[in-house]
Amino acid sequence: MRRGFVDHRAVLAFTVGLLVGGAPLAAYGYALNRQLSGLENELGLRDQQLAGLQGQVDSLNETVTGLQEDVARLQEEIEAFSTQAEATLGPAKLTLRLDKTIFQLGESVKLSLTITNISNDTITLSFRSPPELDFAVCTESSQIIYSFAGTHGFIGILVGMVLKPEESFGQIFSWDQKVLNETDGSSEQVKPGIYFIFGRTGPGLYQIKPCEQEITKIETPKIQIKVISENSSWGQ
Repeated sequence: MRRGFVDHRAVLAFTVGLLVGGAPLAAYGYALNRQLSGLENELGLRDQQLAGLQGQVDSLNETVTGLQEDVARLQEEIEAFSTQAEATLGPAKLTLRLDKTIFQLGESVKLSLTITNISNDTITLSFRSPPELDFAVCTESSQIIYSFAGTHGFIGILVGMVLKPEESFGQIFSWDQKVLNETDGSSEQVKPGIYFIFGRTGPGLYQIKPCEQEITKIETPKIQIKVISENSSWGQ
C-alpha cells in the first residue's frame, strides 16, 4: 500500500513538472519523492528499533520484579532465622521463637518455647520441681539478668512429662524488660541496648527416658534483641 502511494505521487510530480516547468521540475519531483521514501524507510527502522527496545525494557522489568520477589523471600528467611533458635539433644528438640527482635523501652517481649519428641518412642521427662520450660536474658557480657525460673523459686514437687513420637509441649512467656535480683526479688527497668534471650528446660530436669545418655539440660542458642528508646530509630 505504501509503495503504491509513493508511485502515485511520482506520477503526479512528473505530470505537474511537464505542465508547469518541464523536465527540471519533474526531476525535482522524483528527487523529492525519493527523499520522502527514504524518510519513511528510516522511520520504519526507527519503529522497529523502538519496538526492540520496548521488548528489552519489558524483559528488564520482569527481571527486576523477579529479583524483588527473591529479596523479599530472603528477608523473610533472614527474619525467621533471627527470631528462632533450636537445640536437639537425644530424643528431644527445644525450639525458641520470638515475633521480632527490636523492642521499645518498656515493651513486653513475648516468646514461645516448645519441646518436641523427635524419636520413634514415647519419652518421659522427669523434673524435681517445676517449671518444665525456662528462658533467660543476658547482657553482651553473658551476665544473666533475668530468668523465668528465678521468679518461681524451688518447689519440691516431682513433675513428669510424657511425649509420644512427634508430640510437643509448649508455653508462651513474656519478659517485662526488668532486671531481676533473685536475692531479694526486686527488679528494675533495663536500659536501651543489646540483650540476648535463650530457652532451656527447667532447672529441675534430671532424666529423660528412654535415653542412652544422661540429659539434665537442653539449651537453645541465643537470639539477639535490641531495646531502643522512643526517640531512637531501630537502625541506630
